[in-house]
This record gives sequence, C-alpha cells and structure tokens, in this order.
Amino acid sequence: MVLGKPVDHYKLLSWKCVAIVIANRGSVAFLRFMNRGLMFVAYATNINNYKFGYGIILFIDDTYLTGL
Repeated sequence: MVLGKPVDHYKLLSWKCVAIVIANRGSVAFLRFMNRGLMFVAYATNINNYKFGYGIILFIDDTYLTGL
C-alpha cells in the first residue's frame, strides 16, 4: 500500500466510527469482529429520510476485512 500496511489502517476503524457519530449527530456507526470484520455506518440524514418516508438512498457494500 502507498500509505502503510493494511493492519495499520484497520486500527483506525474504531476511531473513525466515533468520529462519524460525533461529527454527524444522530448517525450510527459501529465495528464488530466475530468470524469476520463488519463495519456499519448509517448517517443521520438517511435515517431521518427513512423515518419520514422521503426518498430513500441505500448503499450496501460487503467487503471482508481480511488484513487483520
């Protein structure tokens, strides 16, 4: 990688989840490590749009965190 080893970047994921929640009040972001890594992010704007029935934008990305 250009900016270092993948393991070093995975160490920042929990911090990035906290930063997302702090910067975007009402957002949800968490990181789970069970059989494989999972990172979930739902921004407050998308949550509120879903609650009130406005145009829903859904992005799904299934990427295995294999560099751990």
